[in-house]
Amino acid sequence: MRYHVQIGRGFRVARALNLTERELNERILTPWRAGATISLGDREWEAARSELRVLAGPELQPPDLAMGQGWQSAERSACDVTAELLAAPPPLPATVALLAQSPAAASAAGDVLARLGIQALAWEQATGATAALVAFDAATDDSDARWWLEVGRALGALGAHAVLAVCGADVLPAPLAHALAIRLDGDVDAAAQALRERLR
Repeated sequence: MRYHVQIGRGFRVARALNLTERELNERILTPWRAGATISLGDREWEAARSELRVLAGPELQPPDLAMGQGWQSAERSACDVTAELLAAPPPLPATVALLAQSPAAASAAGDVLARLGIQALAWEQATGATAALVAFDAATDDSDARWWLEVGRALGALGAHAVLAVCGADVLPAPLAHALAIRLDGDVDAAAQALRERLR
């Protein structure tokens, strides 16, 4: 299955053919849902001022693309799935950068991510990550300046896509309570559901 995209405004259009599901979500749907600007063709397209059309069908082969006939070939062989895709909840990321304050926090966070089928990437190796889980451990000394520097980097780089979580406390510490931090210890299913909602 491949996706074929057309974005247009007035008489101007740009197209991308043979996108994978991941490419479609990363390049088109995620920024479109956020109302962001999308680069396609040689232009920048504002979601609020443009029209989007997405077709789903078989991969187009070189003869289908010859002489600029790619979009016409896509229209013959694929179905329009624009409304269906935009109505569906956005998919969860395949990977999430994990910044954990302790091995216990890393283990608890890893269990929750695994429940969602998301691979945890070590923070130090997650260059270019689009989402992060910052796992605090209430039982750990919080005076480590390096830890707080990394927390600041995560929040600064990813903003709302850096989800805060905590383990080792019956009551959330005050700074995390107002930040809507997720409880990692206890009910793993409840934590997974909370994380699912925050990542979307």
